[in-house]
Amino acid sequence: MKYLTIAIFIFSSTFAFAQPGCPGDVKGLYVNDFKFIVGNTAAENDLLEFAQDSGFNYLILYNLYYIHNNLFDITTAATSLPLSDFINKAKTLYGIHAVAGVGETYNSFANFHAYNQLHLGDVTRLIDVYNMEFEFWNNSTTAPGGYYCTTYLDPDGLACDTANAFDFYLEELCRLDSLCDAHAYIKSETYIGNPTAGQCTALSGCADRILVHYYRTSDVYGDG
Repeated sequence: MKYLTIAIFIFSSTFAFAQPGCPGDVKGLYVNDFKFIVGNTAAENDLLEFAQDSGFNYLILYNLYYIHNNLFDITTAATSLPLSDFINKAKTLYGIHAVAGVGETYNSFANFHAYNQLHLGDVTRLIDVYNMEFEFWNNSTTAPGGYYCTTYLDPDGLACDTANAFDFYLEELCRLDSLCDAHAYIKSETYIGNPTAGQCTALSGCADRILVHYYRTSDVYGDG
């Protein structure tokens, strides 16, 4: 069984998680709509200054799959410069210790991994964590007609429900974890919500870090 780091999400104007009290504390920030930020110097600097001022040292980037398919190729050294320059700037100038890319299935990470092969000699440009986000517990996406149902479950001959969505996701995550295990510089990570005890046990062997969602409108309880 892998050693797992369990993180908590805090919701304010951003998604974040903190892992206090441990050596090498992690305070991470989900970056939505990164497709509108990468390559835009002013937007990049605004993001990185906010992260630095707020004490964030870990960025989890959405849209890398979209960026590769719609904005610029991240699998060649020349065309991936906007991404690699951003990661380098974040790590060398703004105190960011690690960067993650978010994907939905194992195949989502193929381009991330190809990107990393270009930068094996320079850790300041690497994507350090592969973060799989597949909301298997979400009835609206797993039920017949839902996104996961029509995109993944039905084509695989699986009934459209949360149980089959979990089985599909677990297989994808374990494949991703095996890829990360074969490359010591990458960690596997996943985001989950409302898991059963059995699902937690199954997940424990397939990720280096699990982020458990916990949504709040404030960081202060009602009693202060």
